[in-house]
Amino acid sequence: CHNDLLAANFMDDGTRLWLLDWEYAGWNTPWFDLANLSSNNEFSHNDDETLIDAYFGRAPTKEDLTTLLIMKCASLLRELLWSLTQERISTLNLDYEANTNRYLHRFNTAYERLESP
Repeated sequence: CHNDLLAANFMDDGTRLWLLDWEYAGWNTPWFDLANLSSNNEFSHNDDETLIDAYFGRAPTKEDLTTLLIMKCASLLRELLWSLTQERISTLNLDYEANTNRYLHRFNTAYERLESP
């Protein structure tokens, strides 16, 4: 799995779509890459259904959507922790505190969706 599917890691040269930046690649469930793609690019519920349909070649089941949401929580938590770490150690002039707060809000929203029936 790629494990870092940010929009910036895709390049379209007009002929092909390239996936860049493989330093986080390794063994993982494909569900993490699907969830990472969805969460990093703020997919809607309909986008998630389309993603699952495109990947598996079938309409998503309720279990598929729950699995994706669980993995979206995992992906958002990882991004949150990465940003929190960068607040303390980064020498770049970026507002990591705002980024951390944004990921915290997005994680909480996803987790609340997971907890609701």
